[in-house]
Amino acid sequence: MQHLETSLWNTNNIVPYYSFTEKRTGEAAPPTISIIFAELERFTKSERECKTDRDWLFYIFKHSSSLIDIPEAIREKPFFNQLLEACRIAAFDEQKKTKYEKAMLDERDILEIKDYAFEQGLEKGKAKGREEAVNETAKAMLADGMPVETVAKYTGLTAEMIGNLA
Repeated sequence: MQHLETSLWNTNNIVPYYSFTEKRTGEAAPPTISIIFAELERFTKSERECKTDRDWLFYIFKHSSSLIDIPEAIREKPFFNQLLEACRIAAFDEQKKTKYEKAMLDERDILEIKDYAFEQGLEKGKAKGREEAVNETAKAMLADGMPVETVAKYTGLTAEMIGNLA
């Protein structure tokens, strides 16, 4: 972008902040609405010169189309790995992007089905465990000579169910 006062711009100041005004009335938009540009052509640091996360962010944006791997200096930072993956996916052609999105939806569906099946299995397992615990308690109570009515009262089992245990 061309700027009226070029002496105010240098490679260390590549993030201009703009605000909106309504063209017809000249009314300024609320301060919560703004545009921040990163003028990447002004970013001239090499990989060796990048020191801060901001430097690396601009470096990745400027070179994302040619980066094959994440630079070693930021390899341990998950954010930059995720950013490069997002840039790689964004560069897919339309056919590849459609195929990728379908695969991601299929994977999400499979994960949802697995999660649901796991939760259902967990609930069934808990119910079976509770049932077994009640049955074992009832058997112990009967072995101690407690009357069927008392066992039924404290376990919630019917007299018929208790009879089947004995």
